[in-house]
Amino acid sequence: SGSDAELLTPLLTRTSPRNTSPTTRDLMRRMVLSSARKPSGEDIEAMLNARFDLVYALGALDEHADFVRRLPGVEGPQRAREARIDLEFAAGNLANACANARSGSQMTPYLLNARAVCFALEGNASQAELALEFARAEGRQDPWLITAVAAIDAPEGVSKPNARFDTGLKSALSVAGELPIAINALASANPGIAALLAERRDVSRDIRIQAADAAAVAGLIDENTHRRAYRRDPEPVNIV
Repeated sequence: SGSDAELLTPLLTRTSPRNTSPTTRDLMRRMVLSSARKPSGEDIEAMLNARFDLVYALGALDEHADFVRRLPGVEGPQRAREARIDLEFAAGNLANACANARSGSQMTPYLLNARAVCFALEGNASQAELALEFARAEGRQDPWLITAVAAIDAPEGVSKPNARFDTGLKSALSVAGELPIAINALASANPGIAALLAERRDVSRDIRIQAADAAAVAGLIDENTHRRAYRRDPEPVNIV
C-alpha cells in the first residue's frame, strides 16, 4: 500500500487471471479487493483503471461496479451505472436493465448499444438500428453486436452469429435471442458472468453446464452449485 502509481500500473496491466492456479487467483483477488492507502504519483487514474480492469477480469462484478465509482471526475459514476446495468443483463433481469439503460438523458456508446439490444428483443428493429447508428457515430461500432441484433428479426433459415458471453449485454442478447452455442463458448467468458448463468433457470442446459464449468475453474461457485448445473431440464440446445 502507498506504492507509487507509476510502479503499480505496469504490474496490474500485465497481471491476468487466465490460465492461473486457484491459489494464484485467490492471491490476485485479495490484492485488488483489499483496502489500501491512496498511492502517490501523478498517474493515479491509469492505476485505478488497471486495478478495476483486473477486478472485472477476476469476475468480481459487484465489487467492480462499486469500485469504478471512485474514479476521478464524472467518469466514475457513469461507469458505475453502466457496470450495474451490465450486471442486470447478465443476471437475466432484462426489464430492469432496459429501464435503467433508457433512463436519463446521457447517451454513452454503451447505453446506446444497450438500448439497441432492448429494442431488438422487443421486436422494434427500426429503433434498434437507429440506436446502433448513434453508437457507431460515437465511435463504438461492434460488428458482432450489429450482426446479432439484425439476426433477432431475421427470417427463419438465415444464419445467425454464435452466442457470446464476454459481457452481460452480449450474454443477454445471446440467451434471449437464442443464438447458436458453440462448443466451449463460455471458456473465454467473464467468470462472474459465468457464475450468474450457472444458476439461472431460464437458460439452456448446455449454457448452464459450460457456465458452471468456467465458474468452478475460477473458484466462484461451490461444488453443490456446480453439480446442480447438470440437472436434466431444460433440454440442451444444438451444438454448432
